[in-house]
Amino acid sequence: MKELTIIKISATGQTEPYVPSGTDILLIQDETVQVGKLFQDPYEPASVYIDHPKNQTDLDFRATKIIQEQKPEYLKSEIALTVICPGDISKDMLW
Repeated sequence: MKELTIIKISATGQTEPYVPSGTDILLIQDETVQVGKLFQDPYEPASVYIDHPKNQTDLDFRATKIIQEQKPEYLKSEIALTVICPGDISKDMLW
């Protein structure tokens, strides 16, 4: 899937486009960017959550720069956005 593609998450936990549990994402809200993995609870299909890597602070800074350069309109969104994480950030996540 293309980097920075917006992922819509429904109240039922389904994603559009479909992404598997454990997908690397960026959460963008209130002009802040956070890195993480999007998980769906296997026992509660409607429940999704984000887990953040140990080195989140450093990667958040890098992700913010990418968003500022490539998709600055995402930072101004009135709703929270979840997007596919760029590969050069995904590969550096430490769990």
